[in-house]
Amino acid sequence: MARRDTKPRDPSARQPAAPLPIVNPNAAAIDVHADNHVVCVPADRDSPNVRTFGANSCDLLQIADWLKRFGITTVAIESTGVYWIPIQTRNHGTTPPYGRELPPGRTRKRGS
Repeated sequence: MARRDTKPRDPSARQPAAPLPIVNPNAAAIDVHADNHVVCVPADRDSPNVRTFGANSCDLLQIADWLKRFGITTVAIESTGVYWIPIQTRNHGTTPPYGRELPPGRTRKRGS
């Protein structure tokens, strides 16, 4: 197999990416960690629009209040492990069925 030319690319020659369309203007995101949660609301709602909260129950209440203040109706949660469970439990009062552990070697597949 022939090797590809691996010369460095000029970063100034890159075209800027086109902005993504806004599908849900009332959506926010939470990046869940063991000791803190990073929450982002749309840029037009607050300045700064990204805040870091703790991971205790009182902090989850602060997150909920902050999201309600800006009319957030949908939240995307990014988490590894089980750190998302307190957020889900706090919001819905129960752990959803899709939060269960999978057997080793299995992955979740969309639509199954």
